[in-house]
Amino acid sequence: VVKVVDCGIARAVQKPGLPVSDATVFDPGVLGALTPAYASCEMIENGPPDPRDDVYGLAVVAYELLTGQHPFKRQPATVARDTGMQPRRPKELSRSHWNAIQHGLQFDREQRTADATRFLQELAGPRSTSPRRLAWVLGSALLLAIAGGIGVYYYMAGRETPAPQQVLEDTATLEPEFRRKVESLLEVAEVHRMVGRDLFPPGSSAYDAYHEILNIHPRNRQAILGLKAIADRIEGLAQQALDNNDPDKARTLTEKGLSAFPDHAGLLRLQERLNDRPGPKRQ
Repeated sequence: VVKVVDCGIARAVQKPGLPVSDATVFDPGVLGALTPAYASCEMIENGPPDPRDDVYGLAVVAYELLTGQHPFKRQPATVARDTGMQPRRPKELSRSHWNAIQHGLQFDREQRTADATRFLQELAGPRSTSPRRLAWVLGSALLLAIAGGIGVYYYMAGRETPAPQQVLEDTATLEPEFRRKVESLLEVAEVHRMVGRDLFPPGSSAYDAYHEILNIHPRNRQAILGLKAIADRIEGLAQQALDNNDPDKARTLTEKGLSAFPDHAGLLRLQERLNDRPGPKRQ
C-alpha cells in the first residue's frame, strides 16, 4: 500500500484547452515553500508547475540512494546551473543508469525526462524490471538505510552464513504475499551489489537485504547464494591484495569479511596466512 504524505505545497497543473480552474483554489506556490536542494530551477524561479519538476527531485533522491551524496552538494538547482556544477558519475554505475540519472537532473525542463514513469523506465534499463517494481526497490533501499541504525551490530557480528548443506528453497515456493516481498528485497540487494554496497554502509547494503529475506524465508536459495557470493568476493579481493604485496589491505578486507562471515573457510585460511607473515599482526 503506497501512501503519499506531505502534499502541502502540491500545485495543480493547468492543461492547455481546459477551462481555467476555480480561482478560489489556493496555490501554495506563491509561498515559495520548498526545499531548495530538491527543487527544479523552474520551481525556484516561480515557473508554472509541470511533472518534470517532480522528476528533478526524484532524480536527486535516486542519485543520493545510489551514491550516498547529493549530486550538487545540496546547492539549489539555480546555483548549480549558474556556477556550471556537474554531478560526478560514480564509477559503479553502468552507462544506462548514469544516462537515466543525468536525464532527470537536467536544469532545463525541456531537456529533462518527461515524467516519473519514463524516468523509472530509463533507470530500469533493458531488463524486465517494471517501473512500478523499481520504484519499490528504490523506496525499500531508503527504508533499509533508515532502519540501519537499529541493530546494525547485531547484523554485522551476530549472524553467520547459513550452512551450505541445508536444503535450499526457491522463492517460487512461497505464498504470493511473501513471494512478492522476497522478490522485491532480492532486487534491492541487486541494486546494492551493482553499486558496490556489499557490506557497507551498515543497514543499507546487499548483506542486510539478504538477511531481511532470510527473516521471511530462512532457506531462500537466492539469498543464501547471494551471501556466499559476497563472502567469496571479499576473499578474492583480499587474496588479490596479498598477491599484489599489500598485506595491510588484505588484512583489512579479511577482517571486514570475517566480521560478517565468521565461519567462511576461505577467509579463515587467509587470516591464518596473514598471521604467519612477518610484521604487525592483528587479532
